[in-house]
Amino acid sequence: LPQLTESLPKSVKVTVLSDRTTNIRASVNDTQFELMMAIALVVMIIYLFLRNIPATIIPGVAVPLSLIG
Repeated sequence: LPQLTESLPKSVKVTVLSDRTTNIRASVNDTQFELMMAIALVVMIIYLFLRNIPATIIPGVAVPLSLIG
């Protein structure tokens, strides 16, 4: 916002009516937490079905990488 006000003419005044950055940051943090919980639950369920740690590691690594990429 400071860069924007510098580029505008002096006669134009910019005021902030509402600041939603706190809500947006809270939503992003909640989404990250839910994503980590989902990944952990997926890995635990895969381990319960396979009962084999090496076979569980492969999807445990593949799920986060597929979400990132």
